[in-house]
Amino acid sequence: MSKLFRILALLKLELYRYFVSPISYTLLALFLLISGFLFSFHIEQTLEANLRFVLLPLGFFAMMFTPLISMGSFAEEHRLGTVELLLTAPVYVGEIVLAKFFAAWVFYLFLLFPTLSYLGIFLYYGAFFPLASTFTFYLGLSLQAAYFLSLGIWISSCTKSQVLSAFFTFSCLLGIYLLYWLYQYLPSSFWTRFLGYFSWQYHFESFEKGILSSRNIGYFLLNTLFFLFLTYWSLKWKQEG
Repeated sequence: MSKLFRILALLKLELYRYFVSPISYTLLALFLLISGFLFSFHIEQTLEANLRFVLLPLGFFAMMFTPLISMGSFAEEHRLGTVELLLTAPVYVGEIVLAKFFAAWVFYLFLLFPTLSYLGIFLYYGAFFPLASTFTFYLGLSLQAAYFLSLGIWISSCTKSQVLSAFFTFSCLLGIYLLYWLYQYLPSSFWTRFLGYFSWQYHFESFEKGILSSRNIGYFLLNTLFFLFLTYWSLKWKQEG
């Protein structure tokens, strides 16, 4: 239980940092502006009670939002020289990594949460909408964000610059995304299918369509764990070095 209490204490501290940061509220305002525009534009053009055309672009914009959320996780600690204090504190490295990750993830979900109000608008006006597929889409966005943030936190643990952390995270996510276009537009072969499988978009598609697949859920979970593992060893190496 003491490990859980330490993680919760660290999580509380990390969340506090997010919610007192001007950058965080800028991200929230920008996220709400984009989602609100997409929602109003979709309703005006189609009069259809479906959030798919709102959530679909948000899945793409996550490539830009998540690097900005994760960029300061460790890069700022390195810049200020507080990472040494953090690594010598009476907590385990794994607890630090988990606290940083869950704080970033919870903050992203906080950004996403207001979009649920659009479902309330549909209900208020008595519109029918595909509830199951909509929440499957939200699950996909949550898993996607976990993967993106874990990658960003690992890159943040390797640099002292938040700008470089955000840039390299976005570049990696964009590169992984483009593997899907190679899969789509190059002649079908073993290698194009192989590359396509490693693209997050390839696995995100099923959530877009409201389909739950253990293979696609596993893809996001395993990649999230993989990059958290890399972050752990990146910090462990610094701790012992």
